[in-house]
Amino acid sequence: MRLRLLAERVLVKSIDRERDGIAIKFHEKTPVQPQKLVELVSASPGIVLSPNGVLKIQSAGLMPNEIFPSLRSLLLELAS
Repeated sequence: MRLRLLAERVLVKSIDRERDGIAIKFHEKTPVQPQKLVELVSASPGIVLSPNGVLKIQSAGLMPNEIFPSLRSLLLELAS
C-alpha cells in the first residue's frame, strides 16, 4: 500500500515486472524533474532511462524480498 501511495504521488502510470527487471512508466504530467531522473541514472549502474521515458531497474542480483524495498527507496528519492 505504501508503494502505491508513493507511486501515485509521483504520478507513476505503471510498474511492470519484466524478464530482466522492473519498468516504471510515468504519467506525462509527473512532478519528477528530468534532471532528477538523469542524476539517478548516472549514480545507479543498475538503472537506465529508455528513450521513451521508461525507467528500467535491472533486478539481477536482487532477491525477491528486496524488490519492493528497492522500489520504495527509488520512489522516495524521486518524490523528494
